[in-house]
Amino acid sequence: MRVEVKKSTPTVLNVLIERIQNLKKLGKLGDAIRAAETGAESARRLIESRPDQVCNLMTCLELLGDLLRDFGKDMEAESVYVEALSLEGVEHIERIQLARIKSSLACIYDNNSLIDEAIILYNQAIDIFSSLDRLPHIDIANIRNNLGMLYKNRQDYEIAEENYMIALEIFENNLGSSSHEVAAVYNNLGTLFYDSGFLSQSREMHEQALDILSQSKESSEPDLGQSHANLAASLGKIGEIDEALANYQLAVNFLENNLNNGSGIYEITCENYSNLLRQIGKKRKADSIQKKAKKLVTKFT
Repeated sequence: MRVEVKKSTPTVLNVLIERIQNLKKLGKLGDAIRAAETGAESARRLIESRPDQVCNLMTCLELLGDLLRDFGKDMEAESVYVEALSLEGVEHIERIQLARIKSSLACIYDNNSLIDEAIILYNQAIDIFSSLDRLPHIDIANIRNNLGMLYKNRQDYEIAEENYMIALEIFENNLGSSSHEVAAVYNNLGTLFYDSGFLSQSREMHEQALDILSQSKESSEPDLGQSHANLAASLGKIGEIDEALANYQLAVNFLENNLNNGSGIYEITCENYSNLLRQIGKKRKADSIQKKAKKLVTKFT
């Protein structure tokens, strides 16, 4: 049942927007979504008489879209972002907000394999961000990293590398060369070089990533496990079998401790580890690893 909302003043809307943000910070996503829906309806009514307050509607729609994404409701979030972007070109719209919404909608398309649509919106967001007086460097770097992954998946390896390198430079300049964001880009570059057949470069990138993560107290075990697994795959391909096996074992150890958060990476790692063992004639150990993996995955699913 829809609750009738009276026309609100800008001050009332600002209070409501602040309440939505506070609810989000407290993790009360359901309450925040309901408040954001109320805020958006109020803002729609307000601009009938106060079109100069369209920025409040954009803010409510952005908050609502973000909350719906956090809640796993991508289709509903998409509809909200599309409504927000329909206001593009209207006076009083903040360009930085427009860029953020384009980037958020691009993420939804990205996650749903709508690659061309995502690339268009990511590039539009970059164009807007780059035109601002104060550049949001981290936002631009995150988009460049996302574009790198999209182009890699399309096998446009040169364009992917170009975007990754831009992201890497921005992260290093703004967050430092030992940041997790830098490690993530190194890992992505390692995967790119692996897929495109540059195995020595792949190994180097994964070693760089692992070096950063290993020295950070904030690194999670899943991140370390994934990084060891990536390095192991590259080592195995170039014939460094002993090092590859050692890294696979470390990866398995880290990932086994976090199966309650998902088992996909763990299963793939165990499969790759077992395949390498079989290649060198260690079938019994390979079978043992896969048997244990199957048992643990069943336990946690």
